[in-house]
Amino acid sequence: MTYGVVKVTYDATLEMIPSLKKEEQEQILAWLKEAREFALDADTSEAKHAAFGKYKGRINNYLSKRGYDLVKEREAWYERIKARDKK
Repeated sequence: MTYGVVKVTYDATLEMIPSLKKEEQEQILAWLKEAREFALDADTSEAKHAAFGKYKGRINNYLSKRGYDLVKEREAWYERIKARDKK
């Protein structure tokens, strides 16, 4: 079991960077599904987390190379969350 990590991570990424292009969304989902396959084969919780961690790093590198400033995107996302929670 991977406790819905693919969906949670994918949804969070789309929420954090709403301007992602369709092909970027598809690539991210493909990598998360690939990570899930490795995680399912892992024996320990730590190994499962490591599988996803590797692919999350790959996704971050991919997005950075495509011109996304992940620090700014993350900060803007946090601000949107704060504003939403105040309502």
